[in-house]
Amino acid sequence: MHLDFLTEEKEKKIIAFLKNQKPVISVTKTIGYCDFEFRAIVKDIHEFYTLMEDLRKQFPDMIKDYESILYYKFHQNLNYFPFD
Repeated sequence: MHLDFLTEEKEKKIIAFLKNQKPVISVTKTIGYCDFEFRAIVKDIHEFYTLMEDLRKQFPDMIKDYESILYYKFHQNLNYFPFD
């Protein structure tokens, strides 16, 4: 995601929002091209777009743009460490 007007407080709010979304399995703060990346396991494209719509509604002044990479099948066990 490319974000505008990012402050430390808003950053924490976005991370908290994403952590509370059932499909989201990881959030990464990046350096360079994008500000944040997140991974989500969704059942279909509609669920992904609903998640992005909810994110844009929650943070309308911040999300400038986003890009997505969709994997239709993913056959690997994931083991991400929790934030806390």
